[in-house]
Amino acid sequence: MGLTGGICWLSTILMSITGILLRRKYYNSWFINIHWLSIIIVIISGILHHAILLIIVTPMFILDTLIRIYDNCINSTKITNIRIIDNNRIINLEFNKKRFKYSAGQYAFINIPAIGWLEWHPFTLSCYPGQKNNNQSMHIKVAGKWTKKLCQYLLKYENDSDSFNKIPIHI
Repeated sequence: MGLTGGICWLSTILMSITGILLRRKYYNSWFINIHWLSIIIVIISGILHHAILLIIVTPMFILDTLIRIYDNCINSTKITNIRIIDNNRIINLEFNKKRFKYSAGQYAFINIPAIGWLEWHPFTLSCYPGQKNNNQSMHIKVAGKWTKKLCQYLLKYENDSDSFNKIPIHI
């Protein structure tokens, strides 16, 4: 194993260790930063090491990222209603996104840059595809650090329907 192979291997080990030790309810921002740094190191050292799998996977990863960026620029998401229910334990988030197709039981990743720029969290859609209006909804249980921050952030806007559109959100 050469230098680049060793760097790639150590970065993968670092990702695994931080995934086990840091991700579990604590230090999520450290986990995210170390994970992204390790991914970049693995990709660069893997390509320099001529790892054929990384040479094939990296363009697919980049293409997926570009498609997400394009989708968020073209098909913006607008929040139509926010309700915090059950003594701040459940967030009902209703939104509208153009050309958003989904099936029953499907989940979607949500990102609110004001809470975490690189943090995407999956939540199940709680609406059904045959609804008459174009609104989709999620019911989010406030359980972890990120959802508690989300609840505190959305509480500021809950009773001010004019400011819903001002909340930057990516789905």
